[in-house]
Amino acid sequence: MNEITTNPLAPLARRRERTPSGRRRLRKTLAAAASVVLAGSAAIALSSPAEAATVTIRADYGSDAGSFDPAKYLNANEGGYLTHNSLNWLPESYDNFRDAGLRMVTITHLLNENFYNVVSGTAPNFSYDYSKLDRVVLPLVEKGLTPVMGLAFTPHVLGGADRDSGYSPAKPNNNTYWREIVRNMVQHYKDLGYTGWHWEVWNEPSLSQFWAGSQEDYNLMYRATAEGVKAADPTAKIGGPATHSPNTEFLASFVRYLQANPTVPLDFLSFHEYGGTFDISHAQAALQQAGLGNKPIFITEWNSTFVMNNGPGTVTDTNAGASYAARQIARAVAQPGLSKIFFFSPKEGLTPSRLFNGDLGMVTVDNHKKAAFNTFKLYNMMQPTLLSTTSSGPGTGDGAVGAITTKNATSRKVIALAWNDQPTATDLMLSVIGLPYFSRGENVKVTQYVIDATHANYYGDFAAGLQGWDVGPNENLNPVESRVISPAWSFSPTLNLPANSVVAYVLEPAPPHAAEAAQAPPVAIPFASRNLAFGKAVTASSSLEQWTWSKRALTDGLNHTFTRADAGEAVSGFASQGYPEADHTEWVQVDLGDKFALSQVKLWPRDDKDCEGYGFPVDFAIQGSVAPNGPWTDLVVEKNYNDGKPLPRPATARSFDVSGTYRHLRVYATKLQVGCAPSNDTNHYLQLTELQAYSAADVAASAAVTTADSAGSMSQATSGGGSVKVDLRTPHTISRVDLYPEKDGQDFPSDFAIQVASDASCSAWTTVTSESNLPNPGANRRTFGFSPVQARCVKVESSNPGRSSRGPSRIQFAQIKVYH
Repeated sequence: MNEITTNPLAPLARRRERTPSGRRRLRKTLAAAASVVLAGSAAIALSSPAEAATVTIRADYGSDAGSFDPAKYLNANEGGYLTHNSLNWLPESYDNFRDAGLRMVTITHLLNENFYNVVSGTAPNFSYDYSKLDRVVLPLVEKGLTPVMGLAFTPHVLGGADRDSGYSPAKPNNNTYWREIVRNMVQHYKDLGYTGWHWEVWNEPSLSQFWAGSQEDYNLMYRATAEGVKAADPTAKIGGPATHSPNTEFLASFVRYLQANPTVPLDFLSFHEYGGTFDISHAQAALQQAGLGNKPIFITEWNSTFVMNNGPGTVTDTNAGASYAARQIARAVAQPGLSKIFFFSPKEGLTPSRLFNGDLGMVTVDNHKKAAFNTFKLYNMMQPTLLSTTSSGPGTGDGAVGAITTKNATSRKVIALAWNDQPTATDLMLSVIGLPYFSRGENVKVTQYVIDATHANYYGDFAAGLQGWDVGPNENLNPVESRVISPAWSFSPTLNLPANSVVAYVLEPAPPHAAEAAQAPPVAIPFASRNLAFGKAVTASSSLEQWTWSKRALTDGLNHTFTRADAGEAVSGFASQGYPEADHTEWVQVDLGDKFALSQVKLWPRDDKDCEGYGFPVDFAIQGSVAPNGPWTDLVVEKNYNDGKPLPRPATARSFDVSGTYRHLRVYATKLQVGCAPSNDTNHYLQLTELQAYSAADVAASAAVTTADSAGSMSQATSGGGSVKVDLRTPHTISRVDLYPEKDGQDFPSDFAIQVASDASCSAWTTVTSESNLPNPGANRRTFGFSPVQARCVKVESSNPGRSSRGPSRIQFAQIKVYH
């Protein structure tokens, strides 16, 4: 029997209001039962917490319900957030995209003037510059992902907005020139060795805010685009019309145009869907009627809502977004006529000044993995063969509760993924029968993963005050349990699925004679990974305090220069007043709030696309002090940094190793850099996008350890509970405790609290975090984070000792480490 117990977040209501910019039109959620893995009883109203109804899900290992191809489902569309004005912002997340299992990522707004400024000059003698676009596209390819190129919107040379405005819905004023511009772009990437890419024509031309022309205008522009793409690369795939919904007359009329003009190529039909059920029947009917029934259908944007600013903690920020994604991907699997789907969006940036605001990304504006990201990661673990899976009980009729199971017949690995996309918990009986392990006499290793309010859910960390961490303590998808069971024909756990949760079991043969599973290690959170300067007070010799620059932006958690924003405040960073001469003294200072043993300082330079690398000081020192007015100690001294030139591109963080214990940090510059020569700002400034400070010090390194048994030991024999106390000798601000198991982890407690005391006698204890039913960690350290607190002593108090089979139960750790 397996049981997951948790305290889920309060129910989250879906919002229906529009964004101020009208980014998407309201789509009504359609309720329909999907086939295969979502099949079950007729739709039933959601059960209330008082109901004890049980959902039953059954899968048969001996079945073959088709193949699972992750390339169909694990794709995303980035969209056109104004945060792309920093060409470093999206590429910094490509490792995360790959970790989530993404195969294809759509890059849009290729030709309007917001970001890449590809084409200039006067027709027909255009000039082309792909240097900006290449910085976004080519690193994606280098990470093993394939770009889908979104051909929109109209460049200034063909009647679109100028660089100051960036974007307008204007149609190209000359399709012949548009065809040539498209051909040149496709040829550019062909010359670099990249062919066969997908090129999608426009974005939601069915809405006037994205297309100012008529249906006929779009059809003719599509034809010119297709001709340009195919002229450069006959193997390229061309598609559209990327309408805002599958059920539009615009899409149907476009298909009729293709029927009447059979020489115009279509390699895929595309549209967007928000809050729907992936109903492709209208699109299929239109294609069939036009004699194009074999054409692939792509849903190139999907999510639970099109609204990007519902407010922090709403569905798309939390585990509710994860359960919705699990449900929807299963719906796509149940649609054999659906060729590809693209989640909107891989990274969010509508309101950069708010690190959470109900935006739609799987990665936040500051590069944290949201709960939906971890759903994609679970689907990326799926095996190639689908098993026949049936479900019954409350919520299964419309797929709110369901499961998908897969196998690899060669390795005999099985993955069962179940979800509860409801605001209330439900009991689940999951059964996988016909397993091959019993007949082969193989023990079975079982590994369990959970996404809910407290697991694999960065918003839970953020809401609890764990901000400033490079990786939140509960952000990663980590196994909650690994164990070995004896040879079995079936696997039938009964569990309580919390509200809006996802659970996955991985079954695989264990090594011969194995009685204990080697624990699947958690993703290690690096030491020195909490930015001590996050959100802290800033003072300066002078501060511009206008044009998106401010003192507080130096420590707001945003590492890139956002001179424009779709919503809310644009935030660029800190800038001093400007001066005609370079030889001028300016400083900016951060109060860390307490004394910390520092190990590293990072200075992030200005990196908006036209001014990237400018404003970084030429002669400067990084200084530390325990008092706000000094005396100051030089930690780093730099002269003629980068030979006095703007930093080379990409202009990313400059890291400096430091040492010493300080409360105040100061960047003291005596020679300044030009603010931005490309925009004709020749004044000299001290400009920094962000300052970060880190400590790698284990403040428990010289601590006194006591238990009920003895002093100096991290082991206590116990018959019902006990504790291990660490006296740090002086008060420290702490936010992290790492517990290291002894040997195989059998003496690691399963139920315990981490407590702190700040008084000199260490008698007034406060619990900062607690765990229950924690599985055996094996040899892997466990990291526990909490909101920063003052502590003189730290105690691990257990109500349930370890699971030792070697004698008396005991609480035992190899090491306890405590960090700022």
